[in-house]
Amino acid sequence: MTGTTSADKEPIFDSAGNEYSYATSIPFNVGIQDNICVSPCSYVTMAQVSNQLTINGQTATISSVEVTQAIQQYQTLADLKTSLQTTGEPPVPIISGKPAVMRIYFASVPSAQTVTVRVSGVTNDSKTVDLQPNCSEPDQRSHAAPKNCPSIDFYFNPPPDAAGAWAVNLTLSDVNGNEVQRESLNFKSRDTNQLLIHPVSVCSASGEDCGRAPWLNETKVFLSKILPTNSVTVGSFTPLTMDRDSFITPPCIIDNQTVYWFYCWVDSTQKTLGALYTHEDASIDSHLHRSSKYLGIYHALTLDEQQGDGGDFDPAGNLRPSPSAIISDSLIAQVFRPAFENVAYSAAHEIGHSLGLLHTSTDQLTPYGGSPPGCWPYGSRQQGPVSHWPYPTNNIQSGSQFEYGWDWVTHRPIDPVLNNEFMAYCAYSWISPIRYNEAIQALGGGSVPSVASASSGAKPRARTRS
Repeated sequence: MTGTTSADKEPIFDSAGNEYSYATSIPFNVGIQDNICVSPCSYVTMAQVSNQLTINGQTATISSVEVTQAIQQYQTLADLKTSLQTTGEPPVPIISGKPAVMRIYFASVPSAQTVTVRVSGVTNDSKTVDLQPNCSEPDQRSHAAPKNCPSIDFYFNPPPDAAGAWAVNLTLSDVNGNEVQRESLNFKSRDTNQLLIHPVSVCSASGEDCGRAPWLNETKVFLSKILPTNSVTVGSFTPLTMDRDSFITPPCIIDNQTVYWFYCWVDSTQKTLGALYTHEDASIDSHLHRSSKYLGIYHALTLDEQQGDGGDFDPAGNLRPSPSAIISDSLIAQVFRPAFENVAYSAAHEIGHSLGLLHTSTDQLTPYGGSPPGCWPYGSRQQGPVSHWPYPTNNIQSGSQFEYGWDWVTHRPIDPVLNNEFMAYCAYSWISPIRYNEAIQALGGGSVPSVASASSGAKPRARTRS
């Protein structure tokens, strides 16, 4: 073996019989320890062979790294590196103290391979996975049948913003322990306010028909999954008496329109709930980096009394954050609001309004067909002139692609085809990147560039109940 070009060289095999191809450059940084004799027998180790070497042309590579706590916008590894170099963050920022998962995806391979990924820095761990052939990144991201393609997922708690940038060091090795790829990424976290919900049991003047919420813990768990905060807590119930009878006779006028009298009772009750938020609350919230919301819960006696509301309106009719929201303690089945809607998720929807989050306002609804998943048109149009929702459907998405959410409690991906934005009126819901980033700002985490621009020329939407 005396030639000087790669074409003149004979095949090289390691001790396990794997054939190696020659790389075009040899930066001497791969940890493979087999010796090679290159005539005239000048011995070097495989540690000196480039990470561009391939085993039969099929070596797996890390093609994407996704750090998510509820939702993230998919990026290739190269695009993620660009984002981190520019802002220190992926498109959906990382919240300190909120459980996170780092999901590792691989370029598709034509045959099964066993690989190991080691991570150090923000967390230290090692996992081995059997990669299956023809598994794309979306297949790995979804874990969906029938392929059931695996990803490697590492769990950790991001450090506070004050700790500065935190490192993720990844090493990919083949079945023989040979290092084939190494990546170093630097992220930063954002601190956001904790969320405290004060439940208020709203009663009639006689002290009867008080609201109850056995589902409130379910609301808390759901909000802790989807909102950009590391803490959602629920305080003790306090009572509030609001006389309904006094609203029945006078005409109820909202937005210069005469509407059902109960709407005025709901508006008046929400304003009373908002007045429960005192200067002392504001001072404590500021000191504790907390956002408090008073959630009024009343008992709906009829179908027409089944309402919800949250947020506040500025003089231009735009929704803005408020310290209160209100919801009935039960939901009655009807044509446009089927029985499968869960009141716990409706309460989360109203808390979303209290954070200033808007409806999607899309006119293209996925029909619910009498059972979930699906959406319905009641309340789909946004209060105020703009929804900031630039997509034609309610599915979880950003830009031109659907986005898989992640449930950090169950450690499962959230299917964007079956799940819709929780600020729409849909059964099976999650949060989208655009609403998550808006919630970051509402919870004191600072502004976030939009993951997608709102469509230009959006027409104003008529205000409806939420």
